[in-house]
Amino acid sequence: MTRKFISGALAAIVVLLAIGASGRTCLASTRRAQVSVSEQDDGSVLTVRLRSVGAFSLIQQDGHVVLRAMGETLVQPAVDKTRSMSRITVTGGLLRFDIGKSNRVVVSHAGEELLLKVVPEAGPVPLATDNTAMLPGLPVPLVAIVEGERPAGPPPSPQPGVASSPDQSSRVSPTEQLPTAGSAFLRATLVDGASFGLGGGPGLLLPFEKGVGAAAFASGSDTVVVFDAARILDLSQVSREKLATGASIGLLPEATLLTLPDRDASQLLLQRVPAGWLLQTAPADRKTVPIEPVLYDKNLRLPVSSPGRVVIVPDPHTGDNLLVGTVRSGAEAFEHARRGHAYTIDATTLGVVISPLSDRIEMRPTRSAFLVSGLDPPALALPPGGEDVQLLPDATGARILLLRRGTRETLYRRLKQAVAAAAAAPAGSRFKQRLVAAEAALSLGDAAEAFTLAQVGVADDARQACARLTRIVRLAASVLDRQPEEDDCPSDPGYTDSPEVAVWHGISLARADPARADAARLLAANMALLQSYPQPLLSVLLPVVAESLVGGGNDPEAALVEKLPDGASVAYAKAILAVRRGHDRDAATALKKLTSDLDLRIADLATEKLVALRLHDGDITAAKAADILDSHLLDARIAGQELPTRLDLADLRVQAQQWGEALVLLRETAALFPEQQDAIRVRAGEVLRQLAAAPAGTGSDNAFKEAAMIEANMDLVPKGPDGERLAQYLVDRLGELDLPAQAVPLVRTLMSAAKPGLEKAKLGAKLASLDLQRDDLSGLRQALQDSDGADLPLDVVEQRRMLLARGLAADDRVDEALAEVKDLTSAAALDLAAELLMKQGKWRDAAAKLSKLSDLSISATGPLSHEQQDLLLRLASAASRAGDVLRQAQVRNAVQGRLTDPDTVALFQLLTAADQPPDAGEDLAALHRMTVAVKALGK
Repeated sequence: MTRKFISGALAAIVVLLAIGASGRTCLASTRRAQVSVSEQDDGSVLTVRLRSVGAFSLIQQDGHVVLRAMGETLVQPAVDKTRSMSRITVTGGLLRFDIGKSNRVVVSHAGEELLLKVVPEAGPVPLATDNTAMLPGLPVPLVAIVEGERPAGPPPSPQPGVASSPDQSSRVSPTEQLPTAGSAFLRATLVDGASFGLGGGPGLLLPFEKGVGAAAFASGSDTVVVFDAARILDLSQVSREKLATGASIGLLPEATLLTLPDRDASQLLLQRVPAGWLLQTAPADRKTVPIEPVLYDKNLRLPVSSPGRVVIVPDPHTGDNLLVGTVRSGAEAFEHARRGHAYTIDATTLGVVISPLSDRIEMRPTRSAFLVSGLDPPALALPPGGEDVQLLPDATGARILLLRRGTRETLYRRLKQAVAAAAAAPAGSRFKQRLVAAEAALSLGDAAEAFTLAQVGVADDARQACARLTRIVRLAASVLDRQPEEDDCPSDPGYTDSPEVAVWHGISLARADPARADAARLLAANMALLQSYPQPLLSVLLPVVAESLVGGGNDPEAALVEKLPDGASVAYAKAILAVRRGHDRDAATALKKLTSDLDLRIADLATEKLVALRLHDGDITAAKAADILDSHLLDARIAGQELPTRLDLADLRVQAQQWGEALVLLRETAALFPEQQDAIRVRAGEVLRQLAAAPAGTGSDNAFKEAAMIEANMDLVPKGPDGERLAQYLVDRLGELDLPAQAVPLVRTLMSAAKPGLEKAKLGAKLASLDLQRDDLSGLRQALQDSDGADLPLDVVEQRRMLLARGLAADDRVDEALAEVKDLTSAAALDLAAELLMKQGKWRDAAAKLSKLSDLSISATGPLSHEQQDLLLRLASAASRAGDVLRQAQVRNAVQGRLTDPDTVALFQLLTAADQPPDAGEDLAALHRMTVAVKALGK
């Protein structure tokens, strides 16, 4: 794989040089290679005499040099230092020496000799050897970069103009012989597009001769330009230009690769001009000619106006072999990636790039097209759209991850190769290979491995922690592994707004809740991107996607499941879609079949949905549905669906009003899933609320059962204000059932847990009221004492004083009770004071309190309610017994013409008569009580 290099004191220069001639043997065994040292006028030279074909890596950093000879055992030279070299040591296939920071190494070779010459940093560079090329972007030429293992023996001669997809287990072979200087030596220059009658401003002129074609595409975050001729390209004059920053050149047997790191391919424009190829920044109105694939005689035809050659190029990002079709002129490209059954056509900005998934795939140029053959038979079955390929998202803009498709074996091999390459690379250049390995692990659906590799890569190069590729790999791995999504990187709209991030956020939301509409919306909007993922990863994501679309999507979004690949999870989603469309019979048939699926999760979901469907259609009762799910709990546990199944079962028990069973089930569930206790408490609280709201039925046994269930499950009431309100509601319900004894412990618990203040004072009043009903006068006083607080509202203070007064009165301490309420002016306080005064026989004082109460409660005109009539009767009775003629007259005038019941009118006339005997008031009051009782019996 071609590597990128950046000049500088801290940058490591890695040179991989393939040397050899046709007919040499493969690296079947390790050979010994002699190493010699000599002195020349212009510097020291270290010579390695080759005994076999091999690849060499050279690392030069901070004055230290390491040469690794692949397939060679080096022999220690006779001397260990020269004028410009020191500490020359050999270990196996490694040669190490120091040259100082003011020197550098020039690499070349002649025949079987590899020459390493140490020259001053500013010294001249000889080009006299028979194989010399250029290191990327450096001010002086060094050695081109060529990687790959040699196959045994010379490669077979391909058919003219035909490139076959090679065995995916090996990379492209290195060139037999690097091009020599002279006609193969080209120098890039900066020119203005206007020189060729073009706009766009300055650009890089790459002076390839007429007939050399080119292609351009994105590889990861880089842009790769392929020329279909091997030429030495010197970038030294343009290395400081923005377009060429960090650029590197790679040579293949039949091609030259220009790699532009971290450049968006869609923002670059490559055009043929008379002097070569011109690379510029693309204008806003850039126009390309889309290539439209057509099936032709069992082949795929890709029409272009001027096809060049087809060359095999290793993807700089993944190492996979690509079939690259160049064009000699024009602007034909694939704006969007497309996928067939055995290949992927990548998005390009010029030319054609095919990633084969089968060794049978071949591509060759014709007069007006590229012809792709070797398609698998299924590829010839055209989908409804009439194309053999499916549109995929724009690989140059939308994609951050480069997850290439392939078999599980291919993806695993890619992972192993990337891990090995990272381990063998120098520390400063391992990051990229770590991320390639992480992407391969992600392609396999191995979240833990992907996340670990990304983290190790960041440890190798902390500057890449917030790179887009690093962030998306960690995000995807976290989502797959159901871990929290942690990202503290600075805001980057290009990352956060990308479809790839939207996909993984959608997956995360859908996993948390398949019914979320926002999750379905994100996944539906990026369905093409999802379907471009490798099959092992897609098989993990499809169940989440399918269930989200039908669970949270609108009708068009839900309909997308019909376009997903077949499988149990998709079949289940389609059954749910049938339910949505009202096709219950078809849905029931599909669900019944899925209940015996080998995927236990799908079988469990299908069983629950089938039960819900039968319940909805009235085929079974809620109690029967609950019994079916209850018998299915063990299967749900094995399938990893126990929690949702238990919650659904609890809902069915509630529908059947099987309150006790529902509460027992929720209590068990809270114990089994402690992390879900808060949510389960909310459900349990709702069950208790519904229990309290339901009619208690006839007989005291039902009331006691309801009270017992409420009391036994109060610990399941949720915490916080909502739980407190529910608890008070339940206490009130127990009071309605006339069961204060059951309510007291609950209120006491609530009061003890409450903080001093208003809430505690209210709960204390509630507890005191319950104690009063139970005649527990000491409990009443203790409740009020324990809940007392400062700065309480006047109405709360009055309520508490009245409760104490009632308790004192019940204990025959009427004087103390009167002292508590004598200065209170509310209607309830006046009523209680009048009652206590009448109990003491203080009729005049009682009449005065009742008169004040009537002033508050009764208007001067209009009809009188039963309660108002009773109040006036009490006032008339008290005034009569007190002999208060004036007050009797006031009452008589107040009710004049406002009474409708003849019996009540007669009673008022007797109570307010001026000439009644002194004890008539008491007798009339008794008569009134008996009249009211008789009327009540009559009703």
